[in-house]
Amino acid sequence: VQGQERVYHVDPWLDGGLILGGTGAFVFARRIQNDRPQLSMEDVRRLGDHDVPWYDRSALRIDPEQQRSAMLLSDIGLYGSMAAPALLFLDPKVRAEWGSVLTLYIETAAIASGSQAWACLGTGRYRPITYIPEASWTQRLDRRNSNSFYSGHTGNAAMATFFMAKVYSDMHPELGAKRWWLFGAAAIPPALTGYTRVLAGKHFPSDVVAGFLVGAAQGVLVPHLHKRWPGSPVSLLPTVFPDAVGMQLSVKW
Repeated sequence: VQGQERVYHVDPWLDGGLILGGTGAFVFARRIQNDRPQLSMEDVRRLGDHDVPWYDRSALRIDPEQQRSAMLLSDIGLYGSMAAPALLFLDPKVRAEWGSVLTLYIETAAIASGSQAWACLGTGRYRPITYIPEASWTQRLDRRNSNSFYSGHTGNAAMATFFMAKVYSDMHPELGAKRWWLFGAAAIPPALTGYTRVLAGKHFPSDVVAGFLVGAAQGVLVPHLHKRWPGSPVSLLPTVFPDAVGMQLSVKW
């Protein structure tokens, strides 16, 4: 679209650094997770309903026999959601800024993956399947069972769909209040993905809610902080310093 004023500002050094930082954080956290020892039967036997808040105990009543099919559905929800932003490039306005939009999506995905991996490391919460006596010992002793909080499937699905809604609404300000229908639709895939993660015994409801909120916030805030505001004297951008990451506020007068 010729003559279109650009919507986003991308700094190759800043945004490249955030992409590398988020990716590096994810890879490093995953290596630590994979090196952890398998859970012991003694530790698992000591677990009980009393270790789980009342609002999460519904996850302990799932059918372990349905775990495989529920996991398949949750994977479909995750990968389908993460691929969905490619549809943005059907829009001429998005194609006119394809480099910026693609960079921002990669950056958002890197930040989302890195933050979720470290949240799991920091909390070490056991997955619901670990508590269920009817589940097999293979299911209950998996070393990845301490990665319950928060749900990465839900968080990444929300990140992708809310990123898609945010970018499209930024590119089409003429939508006005109708843009809220986009965000309503964006909530459906991660909500369904989170539901199937609970059925799979992988997450408690609170893990899913936290993942949804964090992922949606990341999907909206990263493009929002890179948005150009024509005529506005104030701009706010993420900034990387040699020894810190922060925000840069500039005011023109």
